[in-house]
Amino acid sequence: MHTNYDIYKIFRKCQGDTKGSGYRLPKDWESHYKNKMTSENKLVLDTITSFFNTKWNNIDPETYFNLGFELFGMRFTYRKFLDRKTMLHYIQNDKMMKREIGLIHDDIKKSVDFVKNFIGDQQVGSKLVQYCSMKDGMLGLPVKNYLDNKISKSFIVLLMWHGYYYATEDELERMPYVAAQYRDVAATFNKDTLNLLKEIM
Repeated sequence: MHTNYDIYKIFRKCQGDTKGSGYRLPKDWESHYKNKMTSENKLVLDTITSFFNTKWNNIDPETYFNLGFELFGMRFTYRKFLDRKTMLHYIQNDKMMKREIGLIHDDIKKSVDFVKNFIGDQQVGSKLVQYCSMKDGMLGLPVKNYLDNKISKSFIVLLMWHGYYYATEDELERMPYVAAQYRDVAATFNKDTLNLLKEIM
């Protein structure tokens, strides 16, 4: 359960991140809330806190506030917390993210199928460990397969993210999209993604 102070802290963090600066929190929250905040701001803060704890409990407050700043810039203040545009922007962003996760999931599934067929059933032990230890000339086999479009960017990021494959600097230079989008792709991983990987563990 979020308290109004939790939500206030998240808002201030997002505000500081947007400005590219630090942020200060009141030393005495109760005093600040009681004496420094306007009644209107208190009402909005308490309302949105209640929403995050009930009907919006599947919404991440930090994502919501970041999208508010993306939409309104530094004009995103208490008055905009419950603005319909903010929620619509969140919903649109959420749909896009889910669509992207679905596409990444499909890419990984195709790569998993490729590796399973490539290794076959004769190998003993983890197919994944064996696959990640194979070489093709100077390159690790996963890198060569990625460069030959046999496995996806998402799949090789997944291997690296979970520590199954450690790309060299030379290999990363050959995979600029993997290096540039590594964190963005990894941010979409969930339990279903890991379950796909388990098919070849």
